[in-house]
Amino acid sequence: MERTQEEYSQLIEKSLKEAGAKIAFKDESKILKLCNLIVWFFNKRFMTSYVNVIGSTIWFPSKKSYEEAEKKWLYCFLKHELHHVVSTKKKTIPGMILYYGFPQSLSILTLIALIVCGIVLGFKSLPVLILGILTILFALPWPAYFRVQEEVCAEVDSELTRIEEGYVSAKDSLFNNVCSFEYYNPMFRKTWARKMFEKELNKRLDGE
Repeated sequence: MERTQEEYSQLIEKSLKEAGAKIAFKDESKILKLCNLIVWFFNKRFMTSYVNVIGSTIWFPSKKSYEEAEKKWLYCFLKHELHHVVSTKKKTIPGMILYYGFPQSLSILTLIALIVCGIVLGFKSLPVLILGILTILFALPWPAYFRVQEEVCAEVDSELTRIEEGYVSAKDSLFNNVCSFEYYNPMFRKTWARKMFEKELNKRLDGE
């Protein structure tokens, strides 16, 4: 029997509460607007088309986009975002940044080391030069395996809910996004991501 919109709204609230998550809106945040100045370089739809998780907060583009979303779709969709909330709690925010951002997140570490070496040894020293080169190299859009793994596991949560609710699959949109420059991951092939997804989905369906 099909659930009502009210029942889905209740399920959404229950899911958010169980995960300790909250909803916020990008167009109301000065910090997210500031972040967009950097993210815009590789993802021009960050503020208008993407939902992102920072800590335990799920950021939708606007209050309107959240409130007008069809509740059944939203319930299934939020399973993906709630996976990220739980992952962040397990790994901590710094740990999630390093894990999700790897290998690009290594550039943060080399940049910190560069600044320290520059202060101690001078910014014209050989270690600073080497660290500068490594910072640039790490910052390039190399294939980000752990980023895809996290997104795949989150999408499996969402897919299982869609199967349970008799809703249409949306997995292909994940592959198109996560293997693109918008995720700063253009070198990762969609076929690799699809195989990861199918393997994890089948594993979960088999109850492993």
